[in-house]
Amino acid sequence: MARPGPRRGAAHPHPRVPHPAQLWEWVDNPVSGFGTKGGRPSGSGVKTSEAKAAARIRLAVEALAAMPGQKAGEVAAALAERHGQSVDTWKRVITQARKQAQQ
Repeated sequence: MARPGPRRGAAHPHPRVPHPAQLWEWVDNPVSGFGTKGGRPSGSGVKTSEAKAAARIRLAVEALAAMPGQKAGEVAAALAERHGQSVDTWKRVITQARKQAQQ
């Protein structure tokens, strides 16, 4: 790719805007890491979300066993207070835990 040469003459009217030649110097500098770093790591990330879901289901199963007489909403509220996330999220996790327990 052909890069534009440095502009001769007056500086840019705004002092915070770098000169185009300075930008190309920054891009060409390997220390800047331009184009080589950042973004998401390779892989789909499915493993981490599945692991988080499995951990939440395990917590829900333990909570259901510890509080057998409680309603799902009450158990979900306790889990949300203790571990974060919303009560609705924990209700879904509790439903999933109950489905797995029945299988």
